[in-house]
Amino acid sequence: MCPFPLDSIVSVFSNIALAKEAMAKEVGLNLSQYLALSVLGAKPNVSCKDLRKCLDLPGSSATFVLDSLEEKGLIARVQSKHDRRQWFIELTPEGRNLCRDAMMTETERIQAVLDSLSEEDRAAFVKICSMLGDAL
Repeated sequence: MCPFPLDSIVSVFSNIALAKEAMAKEVGLNLSQYLALSVLGAKPNVSCKDLRKCLDLPGSSATFVLDSLEEKGLIARVQSKHDRRQWFIELTPEGRNLCRDAMMTETERIQAVLDSLSEEDRAAFVKICSMLGDAL
């Protein structure tokens, strides 16, 4: 147990990042690729620019991630019908399936952790997460 609340929060975030990295490896992706699929699964047809902002990646790194996902057949770049200079990223059927399966696995793992808590602890956890989310 960490001696200070901030240390506990940092520890939780670090463990979440490690868990996401492990889940990415399980499906044959690196963390950046996995996070990109997560964003695209939650918000279809994201522009390249918006995806880069969501992932906080420089342009060349975002291009590398997108190129690698496209080579795996998980995404497709689609030119805007309204502005030919703009491109959107969408999941292919294979990408949607992988994203759905990965998110289900992630949800099951989180649920298993929550199920290990007492009803009272679970309620407190949800309340604290809500408060932190509102504050951030």
